[in-house]
Amino acid sequence: MSSSRDRVEDTYESQNDQRLDELHSKIRTLRGITTDIHDDVERQNLMLDDTVSPWNPVFSRYLSSQALRVTVSAHLELLWHKHHEGRVKLSASVKALAV
Repeated sequence: MSSSRDRVEDTYESQNDQRLDELHSKIRTLRGITTDIHDDVERQNLMLDDTVSPWNPVFSRYLSSQALRVTVSAHLELLWHKHHEGRVKLSASVKALAV
């Protein structure tokens, strides 16, 4: 009787060990995937930092051109309002820009 019980317990123990090994393998795989995702995110963050950095020449030129556009637009609008109030006379070229 004891021998039969020992065999059943050994079978259960063996199955548990096998399942534990399978679980360990899956956990290792998931950890590898998680590490790969983390590394990829870090690389993408560095790439984004380089792309959007104010020291990036392309981005700096873009910001400068946008700032210049806003400044010129604001000045033209101010001149246009002063012209309509009769306080400033605009040349034809400035009138063309302001429209």
